[in-house]
Amino acid sequence: NVSVPSTGQRVTFINDGLVAFTGGKILTLSNLNNVTVSGAGESATDRGFAFTNSTYRAIMMSGAINNFTLQNMLFKNVGDYVISYVDLNSKVYTGEPGSFVSNLAFLNIDADNVGPLIYLGGDVSSNSFIGLIKKLEIANLTCINSPNPGSVVSVGDVEDFDIHDNYVNNVNSQNTNHNGIFFVRGNGKFYNNKVTNHQGNAIRSWPYSITKKGKVEIHHNIVYNSSQYGAFE
Repeated sequence: NVSVPSTGQRVTFINDGLVAFTGGKILTLSNLNNVTVSGAGESATDRGFAFTNSTYRAIMMSGAINNFTLQNMLFKNVGDYVISYVDLNSKVYTGEPGSFVSNLAFLNIDADNVGPLIYLGGDVSSNSFIGLIKKLEIANLTCINSPNPGSVVSVGDVEDFDIHDNYVNNVNSQNTNHNGIFFVRGNGKFYNNKVTNHQGNAIRSWPYSITKKGKVEIHHNIVYNSSQYGAFE
């Protein structure tokens, strides 16, 4: 478990050698501000945190999490949500501090034979924004050989997403329903991604305005060999 005060200077948790979570062990992260959890202790390309062989979840986030980075992680044979932030489903946006979270980054993550890789709860209803994230980066993610995650990345409510330089191959081979490999509600950018040999849209992007125009930029992506659905929705 990692829980640190919500104020103060940035704190970095970094590996010294391989940190292995096997057989269902879970890392829980709660009430964080200005925190980086990094597996780059040996080198910038290292995956020093490894989560393997679990039928349940790997990393569970809760509480108020802001200015947070999770990076240089490996996940293999994880059957449920791999990284989840379900608490967002209970946070209603009012414009006031505490009604949203901000500045989240998920970088340099490798996954092989997993369920949904990143699930960040939230939604939009007829009268409220729920679980709003302001500024989100997802980059240098690899997800391969996963027969039915549905959405590799699902983000329920976001302003200013930056999703780039990710690689997804051989996913959703068992699925026939309408999926988005990246399913994102909100506005932002999706570029330099490669999605191949898959089922579902590369991105299902549902844009709308919150405090900024509901604009989504999609460019410089490579998408091919989809068994169902076009590259972009």
